[in-house]
Amino acid sequence: MLINLEFPQSSFWQGQTPIGLQFSHLPGVGEQLQQQTIYPPGVSYPSPNLSSSSLVDIVDSIDTSDLSDFSSWLDEYQLNNILPSEQVRWRGVVTSDTGKLLTLDSDGVISSKSQVSFDSEPDQNYIFNTLDYLFNTTNENFNSSYKLITNTEASIESIPVNLNRDNFTEITGSLVNSDPINPLLLGSFYDDYDLNNLAAGDLVEVNLKSSTFDTYLQLLNADTGELINFDDDGGRILNSRLTFRVQAGTNYTLRATSFEPNATGAYSLTTELLTPNPAFSHIYGYGLVNGAAAVAQTLGKPTFADVPDLGGNTWFNNLLNAPEVWAQGYTGEGVIVAVIDAGMDITHPDLVDNIWVNTDEIPNNGIDDDLNGYIDDINGINLGIGENNNNVMPGNGSLEQAHGTHVAGIIASVAPDVQIMSVRMGTVDEGSVFNNSGSLAEGIRYAVDNGAKVINMSLGWSDSVELGEALAYAAANNVITISAAGNGGGFELENPASYADDYGISVGAVDRNKNIAFFSNLAGFNSNNYQVVAPGIGIYSTIPGNSYDLRDGTSMATPQVSGVAALMLSANPNLSHNQVRDILINSATRLV
Repeated sequence: MLINLEFPQSSFWQGQTPIGLQFSHLPGVGEQLQQQTIYPPGVSYPSPNLSSSSLVDIVDSIDTSDLSDFSSWLDEYQLNNILPSEQVRWRGVVTSDTGKLLTLDSDGVISSKSQVSFDSEPDQNYIFNTLDYLFNTTNENFNSSYKLITNTEASIESIPVNLNRDNFTEITGSLVNSDPINPLLLGSFYDDYDLNNLAAGDLVEVNLKSSTFDTYLQLLNADTGELINFDDDGGRILNSRLTFRVQAGTNYTLRATSFEPNATGAYSLTTELLTPNPAFSHIYGYGLVNGAAAVAQTLGKPTFADVPDLGGNTWFNNLLNAPEVWAQGYTGEGVIVAVIDAGMDITHPDLVDNIWVNTDEIPNNGIDDDLNGYIDDINGINLGIGENNNNVMPGNGSLEQAHGTHVAGIIASVAPDVQIMSVRMGTVDEGSVFNNSGSLAEGIRYAVDNGAKVINMSLGWSDSVELGEALAYAAANNVITISAAGNGGGFELENPASYADDYGISVGAVDRNKNIAFFSNLAGFNSNNYQVVAPGIGIYSTIPGNSYDLRDGTSMATPQVSGVAALMLSANPNLSHNQVRDILINSATRLV
């Protein structure tokens, strides 16, 4: 059942539609609720055989229970003639026996329309409050006439879909603006499909495609309505994709809807049963990155001979088998790695020899000598809004400002002779949020255009078409992007790591015992996702002020993979973007 309340913006709404439901207008409710009396009808509009209702009135009754409330003026209606299990939507709903508030909606800031939803229960009476959000608003000082609309609907059933076990199943549909369930709220139009013919352990891929609206695909527990997973496809395309493994005893519903509010249009929904890739783990992806095996494959050789583990705080290098690569003479020399982050301390004694220098630019002359569009970008750029575009040093307002310096130190630890370019995105607060961030897409393009062969992004970012295009630009120029999977502990990868099915590598985190870190986002069930893992707990590295620190996160695992990529490119500078990706996943140590 659908009930809408609307405060018109200008004119008083007149006229009424025949209705099948009954409203009883109730005088001041406060003292009557306490007495639990049966309310005499004040205004009612009975009419048989029709399911829609409409009435008009003015908010003019005084809320005697709370004159100090923001909504001191209210009208109350008792709803009759509803059946159990009908869906009901209204402005505010209380039970008439107890006065308990079930739900409410103040319409937010979107419009002057309010709507809520609840399922009617047997032997339960309901009261609807129509009230104003502003303090003591009445018809004397505000156009407070309102329209009340009802429309009875049984719960909409999902459409059954049988999974084709030999091929994919395709369904076409259309989101239309006549959806009776929820026409006022954002994302209101959707179609539900119940998946059948599943077996426990099945690996299922679902694609939702449209050329007219930005798709949003949700996977729900059909029995509880719980959201299991979702994909809004980011900003690069209009299509969404989910891959999931069927769990015993769980029934699934697919919801096809839109990311933008109230979008309409045609779509296609396909389901396909996949053959699992035995090399891919939904937790670890393709496994622990292996520097020795990766560089050996780069050279077309068998893996390098073992060397004794090194002592000290950089134990993670032993897990990566980096010392075996150094013993062969490959240290990242000649390779530029861009660190897109919160800036870095280019004066730190353990980094100063690794800092990239733009030799085509004359320092501090105020001229764009190399004509790359940036003035005095000697060691990189600062894209922070309102900041000096050639100052790549980190700020000092929060501990998180040290993040980029810590990341840079890890790269230099894995690849000791690498050159590191700083692309500072702005100032980071204690919550790890950039307060004045520039364009990540611009940062990627700057790194590519100025010689970086590896781009490290230990960050999460809002998605956009421009970001996807920048990642594609890097790949087309054989620049490998290495991105943190994120610290959410789930299957939804951060951006830009979510692009790893097309561009670059996504990196999760493990501890020193090669167990997945509790915070690390997992690889998921899509084996097209190029994800590996590296140590991400208790990682020792540089921080500003000539100091060092231990830190955790996929942010710390990511630069280790960037360092390995630099070792590979120092061994073979001619590797393509796809070759680096393939070697990294094929040489990784499988974990289960």
